[in-house]
Amino acid sequence: MIPALTGSGFEAGSGNSPGFRYFLQEITLPPILQAKIASARLKKVEVLVPSCHWRLFLKFSEAVPENEEFWQPLTEALLRHVPSLKGVSYQICYQLSGKNARFLLENFQEAFLQSIQVQAPFLAGWLEASRIEAVDEKLVFWLPSDLGRQFFLAKDARDMIKSILIDKFDWKGEVSLKVDERGDQSFFPGRDYAEKYLAGRLGISGRGNEARSKKKALTGERTLLGKNITQSPTAIIDILDEEKSVSIQGVILSLTSRELKNGRHLFLFDVTDVSDTITVKAFEPEKGWHQLPSLQEGDWILVQGQVQHDPYTRELTLVARNMNRVEPELRLDQAPEKRVELHLHTKMSALDAINNIDMVFKTAALWGHEAVAITDHGVVQAFPEAYEAGKRYGVKPIYGLEGYLFNEEEKKPRLYHVVILVKNQEGLENLYRLVTLSHLDYFYRKPRIPRSELVRLQKGLLLGSACEAGEVIQGYLAGKTHEELLHIADFYDYIEIQPLDNNEFMVRKGLVASLDELKTMNLELVELAKKLGKPVVATGDVHFLNPEDEIFRKVLHAGQGYADEEQAPLYFRTTEEM
Repeated sequence: MIPALTGSGFEAGSGNSPGFRYFLQEITLPPILQAKIASARLKKVEVLVPSCHWRLFLKFSEAVPENEEFWQPLTEALLRHVPSLKGVSYQICYQLSGKNARFLLENFQEAFLQSIQVQAPFLAGWLEASRIEAVDEKLVFWLPSDLGRQFFLAKDARDMIKSILIDKFDWKGEVSLKVDERGDQSFFPGRDYAEKYLAGRLGISGRGNEARSKKKALTGERTLLGKNITQSPTAIIDILDEEKSVSIQGVILSLTSRELKNGRHLFLFDVTDVSDTITVKAFEPEKGWHQLPSLQEGDWILVQGQVQHDPYTRELTLVARNMNRVEPELRLDQAPEKRVELHLHTKMSALDAINNIDMVFKTAALWGHEAVAITDHGVVQAFPEAYEAGKRYGVKPIYGLEGYLFNEEEKKPRLYHVVILVKNQEGLENLYRLVTLSHLDYFYRKPRIPRSELVRLQKGLLLGSACEAGEVIQGYLAGKTHEELLHIADFYDYIEIQPLDNNEFMVRKGLVASLDELKTMNLELVELAKKLGKPVVATGDVHFLNPEDEIFRKVLHAGQGYADEEQAPLYFRTTEEM
């Protein structure tokens, strides 16, 4: 019998300690693992009595694989030779004292980044878009934008990374955070996550609609693994500890698979239901029918299984027993006469909206909407993609923008939002001229448009009064008389009103006394339009596609230092919802 680790034979110390050496001589391990473990220094053994689990703390001078499969033969040997032992995990660290930063990156970068991801998973998205450079005794993190640098500072990430370097690698160099001027300044980690989720909502797979249709035609099956699931799904955010049986429903964000030593495959994927995200492990069954290889990113699934603590990721993981394919619950527009959205922002409204242009037009087509207006903040970069999406889905793109209007004769001019829509080719050219002027001649914090230039280039354009930041509503809030408001509103071609929920923040901020006063304000806007003979347009000021997608915009705002406020429901509304 091999000596117990907690006895006199397997004490912490050199890899050549008697107990450790004796143990290695008595077992057969793969040559690579045998060589690596023989050079290890066993620092200590942690015994978790309630779970009959051991954690071995091993120190190396060269990089070693840290994945579960690499260490599995040693784990199996320990379980065979030590009575009542039920589990083993490994805490790997390295001896790099005296080595320079270049040596660290050249030999240990993968292990270093993995350690950050495990201990600070909220940094993972930023790190994927960053690069790391070794400069003397310093590691320089080149982040894609200043937003990323501010995020790292707010999370004390520099000190956290330094602690990882000391504890994991015994390396005490400096860490510096810098902004890569060549990076995507509009990048934020949640954008890819958001787009995968939204694509799943519309049934768009990562490999395209054609591949998805072929896949469904080939399988024709709802059950992917095991049996049909009857258990009601639990919100992922409510899963707080290990559970014997739980079901979740959501969309697959990322998916990988690998072959195990027994020839079967392990499928690993992250599933979100927007409340939270969880990793799912699905093992290919030894016998029986399954359709796990047909899975792809963007699929909606219902999974039932056991929730376990993963010793390597240190997170809860769902081990699937049964898995069904489900269809996303889509909002539909059942109104006989459809609305048209005339105020919608895409992800080109940098760090403020998350709408994917293709998804917007696909949704409009699904609902039977004939057109949709693109009105990003001060820019027109979305037009080419909107043109292609319009052709693809048979929905007319109305080109426009939400500009920043000011009166140049004022000493300290105030900016007002204005929606500018294109009527014809001349209007499109005039809009381009206004965008050029606003960026080259009148830019100050925002691309501003002088009223005089807007009047000069107004031909072929329609002007809307915009949101609460527009001139008409700001006049109302400032206590202007009805006659004064008529004069202000007469500048515009149509008057815009929005759902009460969009402007509820005005009640919270004390700008108006109640929701009833918001109703009064909307009625006043309608009355102004009626007297002036102008149309009233109900718009959504759309910044995200579905109500539950507000979380992604909240992430954008949090990264810019905005207060953790309730998000206005600025989603794309059906005719009935409007």
